[in-house]
Amino acid sequence: MKHWIILTLLSNVLTVDAQLDDILSRRDDPIKVQKLLDLGYEYESRDADSALLIYEIAGKIGKSIGYDLGYGRSLNYRGIVEFERGNYTESETYYLQSIEVFRAIDYQRGIAASYNNIGNIYIQLSDLEKSTDSYLKALAIFEDIHDTLSLISNLNNLGTIFFNNRQYDKSAFYYQESLKLSLLMEDNPEVTDIYLNLANTYDMVENDKQSTFYLYQALSTIDEEADPYGALIVYVAFSNHMSDTGKYHAALDYARKSLALAHNIGNPYNICEALITMGEKYFHLGGFEQAEKNYNSALEIALENKFTKLLEHLYFNRAQLRAEQNNYHKAYDDLLALKSVKDTLFSKDKQLIMQELETKYQSVKKENMLAEQELTILEQKNKVSRQRSLIFWILITLSGIVFTLFLGIAFIQQRRKMLRNKILSLEKEKEIQNMKSLIEGEERERSRLAKELHDGVNGSLGAIKLLAGNDTGASKNNRVKWERISGMIDQVSDEVREISHNLMPDILLRLGLQEAIHSYIRKISLTGAIDIEFQCYGNFEGVENSVQMTIYRIIQELVRNVLKHAHATECIVQLNRHEDNISLTVEDN
Repeated sequence: MKHWIILTLLSNVLTVDAQLDDILSRRDDPIKVQKLLDLGYEYESRDADSALLIYEIAGKIGKSIGYDLGYGRSLNYRGIVEFERGNYTESETYYLQSIEVFRAIDYQRGIAASYNNIGNIYIQLSDLEKSTDSYLKALAIFEDIHDTLSLISNLNNLGTIFFNNRQYDKSAFYYQESLKLSLLMEDNPEVTDIYLNLANTYDMVENDKQSTFYLYQALSTIDEEADPYGALIVYVAFSNHMSDTGKYHAALDYARKSLALAHNIGNPYNICEALITMGEKYFHLGGFEQAEKNYNSALEIALENKFTKLLEHLYFNRAQLRAEQNNYHKAYDDLLALKSVKDTLFSKDKQLIMQELETKYQSVKKENMLAEQELTILEQKNKVSRQRSLIFWILITLSGIVFTLFLGIAFIQQRRKMLRNKILSLEKEKEIQNMKSLIEGEERERSRLAKELHDGVNGSLGAIKLLAGNDTGASKNNRVKWERISGMIDQVSDEVREISHNLMPDILLRLGLQEAIHSYIRKISLTGAIDIEFQCYGNFEGVENSVQMTIYRIIQELVRNVLKHAHATECIVQLNRHEDNISLTVEDN
């Protein structure tokens, strides 16, 4: 049974129904480029030359208007068409050009798709190292951008690498992983390819049940219009499967379908393979004349395009056919032609081996010369290195001394700075203590004066009032004088009491700061001169008496300033304590 491994080509195209003349009549813009790319995709399956021309036009327009994404895609799509036609050199050139364009605009998916397609080329050329390298580059990008569809393609292609390397267990593993992701996505065209690859893998390990199962699964999912190339390969595989099971007429029907699709695609290699398949089916059915006709047609294509491996297959099949027809002379000619092809292949392989050996010899010779030069250079380097080492250690020692001096100087400077800060701190503490002592002294003096005014002056005024009252007599004139004197004494007594209270408010000592301020504010408000509102927040218990007295004095002074200078009708006094911070605000209108 022949085995066909499907490689996934990434194109990311849309489908539209626009015609070429309508598109070309539009002004040059990105939409026009995209419509041309979509139209080229429609032409790929039926007219590859027209598709290439349309892609070329799209690329030129995209490049001229600075639409680099469209230009890069046109190069990538041209590479796909050339790949399907078997022109691998041209295909790789287009892919490499598209990578440069995509890299300039940081279009990561385009870069990865082109690397994936280059890997497909090297699979066809049996260069597993380069194909693996390209696939891994693509895989890293697809994983980074979380592109599931492209991950499916890469897993499929990795399975192909292991298949070609005859590691069928690993091949089946990667195909199964690719299939799992594919079945999670709707309308995924790669499912057909993966089914066929699994069928071929299980056939290689002679698991006929699994191989047949996946082959039928592939047949049930093909779409000739959407994926003619995939359908072609499925038909060829199914034709060979039918031959293996002795169903030659069914095998011939599928061979005809594959040949029709190969002609539509236009790939000479596919046409040649399909003709060989047709010839084999006719041979099994005894249609020797039709078999030879197909072999001869395939032979013309293989000779014209130098398909050496297909020539080997063709000469063998035709020799077998002519022997069945008892035409031994011509069968012998075919065997001679077969030997010539094999000799050519052997000669080419031999030349490659000789070239490889010559290259290796020259490489070894060059390596020896380089080794001698490197030895001389190494000796010189060792001498220089010893000198440099001596200089290096001298510099290290000097650096250590300088560094130690630097640390010492830095330590001394830091120590001086700390001492200066400590002195400043002590000076500030001393100033604060002096101010505190001064304030406490003033408060003691105020307290003494208040006490003397209250107990001394006020008491004396009371005694004067009492003595004067005893000497007034009963005359009307004396009573009038007494009432006037008594009123004046009461007024002076009240003023002395007010001065005494302001000098040392006893309510502050008895009830605390908040009540003292409330009392002061109420007295001011009762005069009608101004409306004062007092707001207090926080707990002032535990605040030193000297601090409370200072706050009280400040409020008194600020309220006096408002009354004296602001000519205000309203005033707000706000006192707030938060942890160890106290704030005071006095506002007026």
